[in-house]
Amino acid sequence: MLRSHAFNSLYRSGINDLAREFYTPALRESVRYHRCSGYFSIDALLELSSGLVPFVRKGGRIKMVTSVELSETSCSVIQRGLELSREYVQADLERCIDACLDHEGSDYLDLIVNLIAAGRLEIRVAYAPTGLYHEKFGLFFDSNGGVVYFIGSVNETKSGLRANREAIMVSCSWEGDSRLFTEEEAYFSRIWNDEDDGLAVMEFPEACRRKLIEAYAVSPSVDEAVARIEGNLDAPRVKQLYPYQREAVEQFVANGYAHFFQMATGTGKTFTAIKAMERYLADCGNAIVIVIVPQTDLQAQWRVALEDEGLKCSLCGGDARSDAETTFDDALLDYYELDESPILVCVNMTYFGKLAGRVRQIANEANVCIVVDEAHTVTARQLDQLPFRTAARLGLSATPERFGAGEADRIVAYFTRSAIDPYGYGIDQAIEAGFLTPYRYHPVYLELGVNEYGAYGRLTRRLAVLCSQDMPDEDEIQRVRLERSRILKTSPEKIRELRSMVDSGAYDFVNSVVYCGAGKDRESDMPIIREVTALLNQAGLSAKSFFSGSDDRPGILREFEEGFFDTLVAIKCFDQGVDVKKLDKLYIMASDSSRRQTIQRRGRVLRTSRATKKESADIFDMVLIPPEGVDDPAAARSLISQEAARMAEYSSSAENKKDVLEEIDQIMETYGVEEARFDEDLV
Repeated sequence: MLRSHAFNSLYRSGINDLAREFYTPALRESVRYHRCSGYFSIDALLELSSGLVPFVRKGGRIKMVTSVELSETSCSVIQRGLELSREYVQADLERCIDACLDHEGSDYLDLIVNLIAAGRLEIRVAYAPTGLYHEKFGLFFDSNGGVVYFIGSVNETKSGLRANREAIMVSCSWEGDSRLFTEEEAYFSRIWNDEDDGLAVMEFPEACRRKLIEAYAVSPSVDEAVARIEGNLDAPRVKQLYPYQREAVEQFVANGYAHFFQMATGTGKTFTAIKAMERYLADCGNAIVIVIVPQTDLQAQWRVALEDEGLKCSLCGGDARSDAETTFDDALLDYYELDESPILVCVNMTYFGKLAGRVRQIANEANVCIVVDEAHTVTARQLDQLPFRTAARLGLSATPERFGAGEADRIVAYFTRSAIDPYGYGIDQAIEAGFLTPYRYHPVYLELGVNEYGAYGRLTRRLAVLCSQDMPDEDEIQRVRLERSRILKTSPEKIRELRSMVDSGAYDFVNSVVYCGAGKDRESDMPIIREVTALLNQAGLSAKSFFSGSDDRPGILREFEEGFFDTLVAIKCFDQGVDVKKLDKLYIMASDSSRRQTIQRRGRVLRTSRATKKESADIFDMVLIPPEGVDDPAAARSLISQEAARMAEYSSSAENKKDVLEEIDQIMETYGVEEARFDEDLV
């Protein structure tokens, strides 16, 4: 009975685990659950899974009224003072269902969709024709007349239950005024039956219902779905290592828990690293585990990946809510006093700015496991700050190259203790095995403007003079290189070419990222990222800027995955560590002369996706060539050498590799270029 559980009157995320402390025990003791929620996702019911089987065994039934995240089209209808139709709402719901279909299957998901198929989980969709339906309340009913009512800010979504800062107020029928429970049950019934003025309620579309059942149902009935779970309670299904991942972990163990995983983007570096970390803890006892990442986007992805494997972690820097030193002190207490293995996920700047010295000190006496993701971003000075004595260390990267072979070798040597070669699993292997998507590479040729080409030539000659001096001024060389690179990245020809591509209708910008240069367009004096975003929006697309200063970058990525935006317009912050599976096209307007950046960007578009049933990907790359009729051989050779190097790397694993390589050979021959070369110093 519900009365058997002592419910709090208030639950607040960050202080309480809403799913474990409130929703699960309430569901376990109930036979009916009525819920009105602003937004709904399948993930939320999975969060309640430990209470779901007892609920189902009692014959439990769920009625859920939910809203749907409106598309840009629906929002524009409301803004124009028009009323939404059911067709708009159904289209938005189908889009949200499509977005959730990339979910990993589970026995509990099998049970949930069987409840939908059996009519024991009924969903209806509410919308205000001139706005949003955003109420959030619910009632749990047991078989003895007990009722628990709650109201608050929590949506029936995974992020609402776990990630957001939310709060709910709770009232129990055996403690409060009975009128509240009678009135709220009657109010729910009015909404459910579409009897509330100003609100429209529709049944869950049959097409969406069928799509969920076909995608996730494994068992033929609710009873068999329950039996499937109960037969696996002592041995739950877990995500398993693929053979190549298992080989990497075994090499890590054999080398004294030290290694460097050089694995193509999309082949599961993070999951493999977590399994290596778990193996170390199983073999060697508790440790302080520190994961270092270059940016907050990766920090958030690591937190989710760890939680998916049942591991709790604390954040330092980035999205952390507590001061890094305080979090580290708490981790030390957990390690020394509770014999636990705390896991800290630290943003690079915070770790090296606040914690590196303390970690070096404790590494002499405590078991410390260091994991550095995107390890190629570690500078020489930061490498010296990593603890020399660690029980375990692991570096991860798809591209260990940085400024040169010597520095890359030094980074790898730290993690491998100079005793073993990095473990490699390349892009060609991953595509062939089906872990990455095949792709095609499309160079889009355009002439550099005459004035820009003249400036590029002058800087090229200046660079040649500087590099030929007995004691080269490295700072001045770097300044000239960056100025020359900026000419290429901000060429007005690229804006004109993008406009032509959009206007032609021959290019699909849905599920795509457009990489543009930083700075302003020299013709319009508008920031290039803003101009490109406006250009796409004016063409009827839904585009969103994505850069280091963007508010809530994880939220933007989530909305992109869910179909709120067709296109993201990015500068550099989308280069590494960002996981957007539905992305299937890149449009490249600006690039560094860097092999590493080229590899990282290609990796963004090659992840497989069940949501979009992605079968292939495309990369469109604006390649600059000298303007016709302008004779400057030195400038031409320099320009073509850099552009050809990028083309060669992008096409190296492409399905149309042969055709592109023939084009590269022809261009290099035309301009007398003997070697296509990246200028890694621009990294």
